[in-house]
Amino acid sequence: MAGIDRRIENRRMIEEYLKSLGADMAGFASAQSYNHIFSITEGSEHPDYYIKGAKTLIVIGVKIADSIMDNLTGTKDPHSHNLKNYLLHYAYDKLDEIAASASKYIEGSGYDAYPIQARSEIRENGYLWSYFSHKKAAIAAGLGHAGKSSIIITKKFGTRVRLTTIITDMDMEADEPADKTPGKVCGNCRICIDACPVNALEFDEAGKKTLIDPVKCQTYMDYCQCALCQGLCPIGRRIAQKRRNLLINRGECFKI
Repeated sequence: MAGIDRRIENRRMIEEYLKSLGADMAGFASAQSYNHIFSITEGSEHPDYYIKGAKTLIVIGVKIADSIMDNLTGTKDPHSHNLKNYLLHYAYDKLDEIAASASKYIEGSGYDAYPIQARSEIRENGYLWSYFSHKKAAIAAGLGHAGKSSIIITKKFGTRVRLTTIITDMDMEADEPADKTPGKVCGNCRICIDACPVNALEFDEAGKKTLIDPVKCQTYMDYCQCALCQGLCPIGRRIAQKRRNLLINRGECFKI
């Protein structure tokens, strides 16, 4: 019983600290469960690659401003330029700062913690990739599902988030994993696929598999921070509108 209580207390302590740092969401996955869900046995996606005997993956999210997402057109314009700078100089930096500070906080409690950088910076064969998938970690932590575009659709903000992960040997109460099947929450919707300006996306309905031309996508992203597959997702738009309606009903904002 004491062990269970300690896991709950550890989680509560870290959740409160992450919130104080500005995290908009956080999920906790058992390292063992994460490995099992994605059949990970070795390599840079395995938690033990970073910390031997890792117990927990802490997945942290920072919300992207709804107005930026709402105004994306899929073309090179002020909105795409603003998104690029917003992500590079706020979202990713903010996530890295939160993860680094929280890792130091965990170390102060007598455990080890490894913050994995938020952005992908490895470019090979014409596109960016990373050693570790924050999307997989988020699914294992129950934060959301992979959409038909492969982008994570979270329960709290839809597609309008950026993520990072901390790996630690601190044992914590874990969340229930989400179903890893792509398109689980999309139904018949394929707005993200049909809207792609360069036709880089397709979805195999029978095999429940996202098909991406990464070079075509990355080449256009280098030209224009498109992100239409995020901005047009109806789930994110509904969540944003629900937030606005709630504020209006509370009298906390008004329309002229």
